[in-house]
Amino acid sequence: MSEKKDYELKIGSVYTVTVKEKEVTGAFCGYAMIGSETALVIEDENGTVYVSADSVVMMRLIRKAPENEPESPKDVYYG
Repeated sequence: MSEKKDYELKIGSVYTVTVKEKEVTGAFCGYAMIGSETALVIEDENGTVYVSADSVVMMRLIRKAPENEPESPKDVYYG
């Protein structure tokens, strides 16, 4: 297999994130810290949603970000 597989979350890609019985669909914006917990930041039609990373049951890639978009940050910074 010569294809390069890239499974990292990319800023600007659209995902459906399942948390318990609820779903949110929107563009991935990056990561944030809520206290000591990591959260995924998703921008949907109603605004910005912070989803605790440990509560995610499933994520489905809906649309890839264009290749010229910046890559997702590799680290989570504490402020």
